[in-house]
Amino acid sequence: MSVKFIHFSDSHLGASDSITITHSAREQREKDKYTALKLIVDRIIKEKPDFVIHTGDFFHRASPGNAPLVSAIEQLGRLNTAKIPLYMIAGNHDFPKVTTQQPIHQIFKHLKNIKIFFDEAYSVVDLGNCTLHALPHINSKETFNKELEKITTEGRKSPNILMMHLSMPIAASEEIELGGGVFPAEKLELLGKFDYVALGHWHKFLHLKQYGNVFYSGAPDKMNLSEINHTKGFISVEIEDSGKVNAQFVPLNTREIIEITITDCDKKNEGYILKEISDALKEHEIKDSVIVINLKDLSKASYYATRVEEIEKITAGCLDLRLTRATRADEFFDDDGEVKPIDSLFEDLRRAFSDDELYLRFFDLTNKLLEEIETERAQNVD
Repeated sequence: MSVKFIHFSDSHLGASDSITITHSAREQREKDKYTALKLIVDRIIKEKPDFVIHTGDFFHRASPGNAPLVSAIEQLGRLNTAKIPLYMIAGNHDFPKVTTQQPIHQIFKHLKNIKIFFDEAYSVVDLGNCTLHALPHINSKETFNKELEKITTEGRKSPNILMMHLSMPIAASEEIELGGGVFPAEKLELLGKFDYVALGHWHKFLHLKQYGNVFYSGAPDKMNLSEINHTKGFISVEIEDSGKVNAQFVPLNTREIIEITITDCDKKNEGYILKEISDALKEHEIKDSVIVINLKDLSKASYYATRVEEIEKITAGCLDLRLTRATRADEFFDDDGEVKPIDSLFEDLRRAFSDDELYLRFFDLTNKLLEEIETERAQNVD
């Protein structure tokens, strides 16, 4: 008898994103996470799989607010009522870092068809037609390594399915998620003994074919700029009697996030730049989308040649517009340690001045100050 299940992960209920700027847009992006969960639950109830697995970070924080809790209770309640079992492991985001704080997952204990592993231990569950192996997030590296040693398929009924929330010891483009532990490189051969390995923590859908049927389902919605080009969704899996695994990625219809980059802006006038932006947007639905426009290679003379109000006319109807400007070389570090173009600083300053002449004087003084800081920094290094 074949086994059918759905694998999804990293719902991050309660999170917004690091893409949008306005408060209203950030509120809407948080709601988008709840919408994504509902869409997945709708599909689950329609397909009626044998069970569902979620591989961690269901919540964005270990102490979620009211809105994510309400969304979670509503949607998991629907699965429970439909008598579709859900097996979930805790992730690094939604599991507390201190022992004095109780895991939020306990609130679902009363739901008969919802089982969440949050005890920082390896568990094995016989589901009748398959065996489920669960390794939730573990804070202690020592305990993590100890529990990893227990993972085995020996003496277990096939097919064997393994759930983990961690990174793999390989370079993966755009994946910079930290804090979830790393699977040991010397144990990668173990993964091939499982019929399906369900992973969480990385937000991009990935099939790590070199290790077998090893999959990251990815997050159901976009979280930051590095995920703009990711297609989001979940995985529908069938393991046939023969052992053949059919894993199909199912895309979700999430909010469109559009990124447009215009280069060599110092060689183009405002009209030409606006036309490039307009042409690029013809391929997209502007209404209710999030738009990121990057103007690169600007000179100081052309820095504000392209007016924000003109770009806003082209992007009218979008949920949020994020505009960045970058010169060919200058950068500075902001307070949280991230590299930002220095033009972002000047853009913020520009908005604070209504008098152009006063702004230009301030612009020159700020440039001189930054040059002095850079000179002093270089001298200190020497």
